[in-house]
Amino acid sequence: MATVGEVTKKASSLQRRIAAGKAEPISDRERAQLQELRQVYVRRFGKEPDARPVAKTA
Repeated sequence: MATVGEVTKKASSLQRRIAAGKAEPISDRERAQLQELRQVYVRRFGKEPDARPVAKTA
């Protein structure tokens, strides 16, 4: 059981489907496309798409 402030890593629904043989992992081509999209996003917005906002302290 997780305590307050403890983060537990849970498999995504896609990861579970891949493990069950109901979905395929992404191909090398799809991985390259994802990388290209991330680069475009960083050039446009100046940060990673998954970047979380940093809490500002006084």
